[in-house]
Amino acid sequence: MARVFLLLADISIKKGDSLQARATLQSLRDYYKVDNDGILDEVKAKLNSLDEIKPDTDKSDKVQTSVQQ
Repeated sequence: MARVFLLLADISIKKGDSLQARATLQSLRDYYKVDNDGILDEVKAKLNSLDEIKPDTDKSDKVQTSVQQ
């Protein structure tokens, strides 16, 4: 099931929704208890790569800006 959440995070990233991807990954990091299958390593790597993405490219920011106008 954890792989499904990783896939959902990947889909969110491809859609440009880094906020949703980050929330999915953080939830997985906080609640996934198995620590020897590589899932948490992958979560950490994806969260680190999201840290490199500029916040102004986030889809939610674009939606919020268009709603305000």
